[in-house]
Amino acid sequence: MCHRSNRVFPSILQGTFRIAHNICPSTLRNFVQRRSDVSIKVKDFLHVTEQLEYRLGSVLADEYDFGSAKQINGLFGDLVNRTPFSADEAIVYSRLVNDRNLIVHHGGAYTLKYAYQNFPPHEIPSKVFDYGITVGISDVLKAAEFLRGIAKKLTVASRDALVEFAEAGGLSMADAQQGAISMMDEDDWKFDQRDGSGKSS
Repeated sequence: MCHRSNRVFPSILQGTFRIAHNICPSTLRNFVQRRSDVSIKVKDFLHVTEQLEYRLGSVLADEYDFGSAKQINGLFGDLVNRTPFSADEAIVYSRLVNDRNLIVHHGGAYTLKYAYQNFPPHEIPSKVFDYGITVGISDVLKAAEFLRGIAKKLTVASRDALVEFAEAGGLSMADAQQGAISMMDEDDWKFDQRDGSGKSS
């Protein structure tokens, strides 16, 4: 369901992770304290030596998988002490990912794996292979709105976390950093119901 949104969404979250660290490099201390295996390839390091502290986030983000709610919550929890998915939202997101994978890899036809995860045992024999998932416009819009809501919540929460982090550590931010944080403002999120796109004011 919502193939394009589920393909783009992890990239949006990865970008938010990248930006959060690049705005406030000191957040890396939190991250490495909680993840002892953090590492960067030397060949990648050589490409970001200029203004290194403001580019490490871009390199680091590429090392992690942002595919599941658990992975996303873990990464942002370790970086900025924020988790975008509640328990209920994680379940919804997992279902969206499963639906998307079913459509992309199996043409929407129910597989045994999908049936085991989503149907009671007595319905499995009648569902598998002969039937498939049905997705309407309302389903796509609902999924897009859900994903947009998570992205918005994470962006605003990350902004607040960065401000709190800087204040708690007595850190001063340059104009460029402050400008970047201001672009994460909640009022910049506008939604056009006609095409499901976020619009910046």
